[in-house]
Amino acid sequence: MSENLMLVLIGKAVAPPLALIAAGFAWFHWRLSIPAIPATLISLGVALLAGIIVIGAGYSFPNMSPLMHSLLLIGGFPLLVYAATLALFVRTTNVSKTAIVVCGLFGLIPLYFVGGYVVINAACGFDIRGC
Repeated sequence: MSENLMLVLIGKAVAPPLALIAAGFAWFHWRLSIPAIPATLISLGVALLAGIIVIGAGYSFPNMSPLMHSLLLIGGFPLLVYAATLALFVRTTNVSKTAIVVCGLFGLIPLYFVGGYVVINAACGFDIRGC
């Protein structure tokens, strides 16, 4: 029973990042409006996936277990990935830096709330004892 619950929780953790990435690519494909918005959506999805990878590595490798108690790693690494992917979009596409910065700052709000949802579900999915 607990293995099924673990898979459900990991699936619930992976669903929002994949939905954000899919929405961003669809938005790019259809060229609906400001190109900074899909770049922000894709960056949010990649940052959330990076957070899931960090949590999974912390529970999978015993050497990384002390790092799992670091809020700097759990919260800071996805923020670093978010900023890096936004910078990559500025360099590779012709999106203005101003639009990326404004959309990126507004993207921090859902990153906080959706990130908390993803972190809780990923942590419970990788180790059900703490939930």
